[in-house]
Amino acid sequence: IIPHQIETTELVKDTVGFLKQNQLPSYQATELILDEFLKNLHTIGLKKDNLLLIESLSSIHYHAYLFKADSIRFYFSKFAYNERKYHRLFYKKFQPIAERLAKIPEVAPIFEQSEFLFNHYIPFIAPYIDWSYYEKIIRVQILTENGRYTEIKLGKDIINILPHRLEMISSYQLEPAHEEEVDLIVTD
Repeated sequence: IIPHQIETTELVKDTVGFLKQNQLPSYQATELILDEFLKNLHTIGLKKDNLLLIESLSSIHYHAYLFKADSIRFYFSKFAYNERKYHRLFYKKFQPIAERLAKIPEVAPIFEQSEFLFNHYIPFIAPYIDWSYYEKIIRVQILTENGRYTEIKLGKDIINILPHRLEMISSYQLEPAHEEEVDLIVTD
């Protein structure tokens, strides 16, 4: 018998309800880490009431609580996220959080295994992170012979099409000595 989505949802609700009711360390760790991610990461759509995410993270925390991760190979590390730049960025954000949470006695055995947690969080947390927020701002200058109105209009059009991490620099703002501060020059 293939389970229906409603059965999976009921099972997830029951599991999360059990974890919440008994306040197991794995559930406490999940609540703490979700709070920290919401405070310290720029995310899209990450919610504290996402039952599938709560169940998945609680499972990871339960595993970390029961077993020492030193003996476990991190098979997620190569599969999880191909972009090493983002991998490193998430690690930089995650490490201080794990160190802070490892000082809380109830969840210390879980967060002391930060390498294990990091590699297992990535497949679950990466889709919620707004990676473009962490990209370098691209400074664009428009040089046109058609006047300032055309420059402003073209700048607004570019921002409407590509709203992430662009800064429009007016050709009237920069002096020739500061042109090296521009990443991209658009001309007509």
